[in-house]
Amino acid sequence: MTIKKIAQENRVSPTDIYENIKTIAAQKDAAQSEEPGKVKASGSGQGLGYGKMTLAEVCQNNSIPIDRALNNLSIKGIKAKPEDKLRKLAGDHETTPLDLVELIKHGG
Repeated sequence: MTIKKIAQENRVSPTDIYENIKTIAAQKDAAQSEEPGKVKASGSGQGLGYGKMTLAEVCQNNSIPIDRALNNLSIKGIKAKPEDKLRKLAGDHETTPLDLVELIKHGG
């Protein structure tokens, strides 16, 4: 799969995907060079753009039936509507948009 294809599927630019890959690689290198046993905070604040998407958009991009996504969220006590932005849902439930996408995809 190409960066261009990944970008199209996630409705972000290829540059955003490349920058995220570069950031993750730099974080990995930095973490490996630190003292053993020392915990390093992760996260650059730059994700894959899921926070800007609605639940319906995430479902459409990942070929997930909206009813299944709503059910997976409901099981975890998250009441959502198709038009809800993932960033707001995540903030309301002390999680991340990426964690919500994983829950939507795989249930919990």
